[in-house]
Amino acid sequence: PSIVGPDGNFSHDILQIATIESLFTSVTPLVHREATRQLNLVFGGNRRRVPKDLITVHIRWGDKVETYHGKRTRRAEMKKATINEYMTAIQKILDRRQELERGQQHHNHQQQGGNQSASPNIYLATEDPAAVKEFKQALPPEWNLYVDQFLVETEHHRVDDYNGSPKMAQAMHGKAGLLALGSLLVAMEANDFVLTTESNWSRLMDELRRSILDPRCGNCTSMIDLRKKNN
Repeated sequence: PSIVGPDGNFSHDILQIATIESLFTSVTPLVHREATRQLNLVFGGNRRRVPKDLITVHIRWGDKVETYHGKRTRRAEMKKATINEYMTAIQKILDRRQELERGQQHHNHQQQGGNQSASPNIYLATEDPAAVKEFKQALPPEWNLYVDQFLVETEHHRVDDYNGSPKMAQAMHGKAGLLALGSLLVAMEANDFVLTTESNWSRLMDELRRSILDPRCGNCTSMIDLRKKNN
């Protein structure tokens, strides 16, 4: 698509999507192997074990939603999306699926995934252990939860200070970056997403969803945005 909008002005949104599409349509073998490794660990086997009706939920808490007081006060960059808000959004997706299933077969872009399950399948993408703890406490017993391998492998290196990611990356000798890219690709196995696009990582997921998944499956994905970025 043209990067010039309908009003004749430069469209940053379209340019971002085009850039993301260019970067991710052909990932390096290293990143592909990492994504495959994480996928096998998260879903307990090979790609056929990935649920066809997966919902990716991205929770960005940590320094994004906390106010830090030190030599200089750093206010929260985003209003915290609560677990209750996430649960409500997931239920909206499930209700919509039920409505679609009454009238037609649920359309799915995962041609080689596993059988669709009657129990909802949630992939929780987050780097925050507190988010996982609260999410599990609110999780209905019949829902299946799959937790981000990035969190599992970085938790002992986590730095809770403001902008702690660079410190963690240094402590892990750069491995955190590869883990993050692998985690991102695993998250894209979903049909439906609950995001907060005020977070850069959620916004990246949404741009991948729109630029790569939807064109390949006839706009079969959906997204609920709990914290929409103001352009």
